[in-house]
Amino acid sequence: MTDCAACGVSCNLAHANSSCSTGICTIVSCYSGYGNCDAVSSNGCEADITSVSTCGTNCTLCSLPNAVPVCVSGICLISTCNSGGWVDHNLLAADGCEVNYHTLSNCGSFGTICSTAHATPTCSTGSCQITSCDVGFGDCNLLPGDGCETDLTTTANCGNCSDVCNLPDAVPVCLSGMCDIWTCSAGYDDCDRNASTGCEVNLLITTAHCGYCTNNCNLAHATSACVNGTCVIASCNVGYVNCDNITSNGCEVDVLTSTSNCGYCGHNCTCPHATAVCTSGVCAISPCDTGYADCDLTASTGCEVNIFSVVNCGSCGNICSLPNAVSTCPTGTCQVLSCLSPYGDCDGIASNGCEANLQTSASTCGTCAINCNNLANVNLVHCISGSCSIATCDSEYYDCDGTVSDGCEVDLYTTNNCGSCGSTCSSRSHASVTCPAGTCQYSCNSGYADCNGSPTDGCETDITTSSHCGSCSNDCNGNNCNCGWTGCSCGGCFHGDEPVLLVNGEYRKVKNLLSGDRVYSLNEQNRIVEDEIIMMLHLDPNLTTEFCTIETVMNESLSVTCDHYMIVHGQKERYIRADRVKHNDMLYVHTTQNSVKLVAVKSVRRDFKIGYYTPKTFQGTLIVNGIAASCYFAFIG
Repeated sequence: MTDCAACGVSCNLAHANSSCSTGICTIVSCYSGYGNCDAVSSNGCEADITSVSTCGTNCTLCSLPNAVPVCVSGICLISTCNSGGWVDHNLLAADGCEVNYHTLSNCGSFGTICSTAHATPTCSTGSCQITSCDVGFGDCNLLPGDGCETDLTTTANCGNCSDVCNLPDAVPVCLSGMCDIWTCSAGYDDCDRNASTGCEVNLLITTAHCGYCTNNCNLAHATSACVNGTCVIASCNVGYVNCDNITSNGCEVDVLTSTSNCGYCGHNCTCPHATAVCTSGVCAISPCDTGYADCDLTASTGCEVNIFSVVNCGSCGNICSLPNAVSTCPTGTCQVLSCLSPYGDCDGIASNGCEANLQTSASTCGTCAINCNNLANVNLVHCISGSCSIATCDSEYYDCDGTVSDGCEVDLYTTNNCGSCGSTCSSRSHASVTCPAGTCQYSCNSGYADCNGSPTDGCETDITTSSHCGSCSNDCNGNNCNCGWTGCSCGGCFHGDEPVLLVNGEYRKVKNLLSGDRVYSLNEQNRIVEDEIIMMLHLDPNLTTEFCTIETVMNESLSVTCDHYMIVHGQKERYIRADRVKHNDMLYVHTTQNSVKLVAVKSVRRDFKIGYYTPKTFQGTLIVNGIAASCYFAFIG
């Protein structure tokens, strides 16, 4: 049929006998083994009805319980049963492999029941086996048929097969699968609370557990023993004794040191006037009471001697006997109780007794407190019948008032008592008087001299003037010079351009200084003081003169005439001429804090300069350009 419903349309359906009816291609019948399972004609008999998925003419899925199916001649049959014990016991394919021979009710065969005593059974392999035993039972014969046949709570099988409870010195019991002690044998106990060791302690003989577990026989100073469950003393340690016969406190007495049980029980050390001790079991003394001694070296008599007595003073047999004295020994030391006449204990030293003769000794004349040798200015003194007597005075002194107690009170080398008591030296004008050897002597005051040789008018000549400059015959006037403290000075001093610091802070050149200007000078104590210009002693602004210019290491410099005097630290002569100043000499330099410091000289050079000036101050050592240099004193003194 090549033209069904239309020209050229073939009616030839798959696996089927086909027919074209009324222009429609239909299935007449399916080929053997095939079926039209989807009821669609166009694809023919599409299904293989020998397949388990479309088995038989009704195209049914072949699926059997617990089995692998197979489709034979369109009938669903069992190919094989599933593993795990499944079988087709009723031989009916429709219910598949309906019986499992791995169950407790069909164990290995139909109707065979798997049951075990005192156990949980299993039939997972087709034979009846034990999964686990009930608590308290065990499979000791390894035969599953009788289950867990053994009771594991007995002493023969306690907890495990063949674990026998056999505890030392105890009646055992099996509790919860563990061997335990039911009761101990007589005289024994479980002191370690460990059932596995049984009743391990014999309470009748064990010193650490004597009579009961916690009773440790550890008796003081003793070797302990346990006899029939009672602690006893086996022996005492060396030096100890059980004096009270009480076991519980052991050997309680040290008879080597106990003064009440010395050497043996009840021996009490008693030593009169002493502290008793027990040494190595023998009574001894340590120490004696104050004031007593053990002179017979016998402990039983104690310290039998009083050493505060004159026959045993401080020690045994030490007799207290002091020279010229009644002796006593109140504290164990020999002391003077009283002195025999005419002696005294003046040095306070007991060992030499009353050493001083108060009638004849000049150092303790009459009493210890009077020392004739301490009289003022006395050369020789005697003690006669306890009274001081002056024999001779020291040189230049005399006892003018005749009183012994003040010694030789008058110095005969003074102007009021010159050579003898009351001899006074007269005074002289401009002179000072002394009495160096008991004779009045006079010396002129500074700046004055006795030029006429007459003592009546004293030192009548002022030698600070130009006509008597430094001496009676030194006249400066003929040389157009002035008299300074060093003698006649003929024009030498400062160069006129040297600066001077005024007290008001202003600087002024030497040549411009005026009388009354307040300046700074250095006094005799080397301190900066305020001073004043009195006058210009000499000046010559036009004369060319040789100057010495002194420069310090700090670059201060000063130009003075070479015969000018400079104050230099450390020289034997405090003032030296400028031409004698040398390198490293130390000059006094004015600081900004209005004090002085010592600065070393760096160099001294000679220069010819025009003009020089000689200012005069009260103090004399003027500060010029910061350096202290001498000038003329207003008053020589």
